[in-house]
Amino acid sequence: MKWTTDQQKAIDARKGTLLVSAAAGSGKTATLLAKVDYLISHDHLDPAHILLITFTRKVVAELKERITHADVNICTFHSLG
Repeated sequence: MKWTTDQQKAIDARKGTLLVSAAAGSGKTATLLAKVDYLISHDHLDPAHILLITFTRKVVAELKERITHADVNICTFHSLG
């Protein structure tokens, strides 16, 4: 897939917390999935140490359906709290 400059920056970021915020249909979900895949396959990060937080249950369900690593933690801000 061809990533925009901002998407590639998000995928390549290695330090600290990452916030991905953009308009609907801009590729946030695909970018997050690529980031998770890269962290696990190239950086050998344990999937259980990854936390994806989103605003809606709909996106949580979509991420859980599309993610290939079952141990990644995915939740809404509300369920985390």
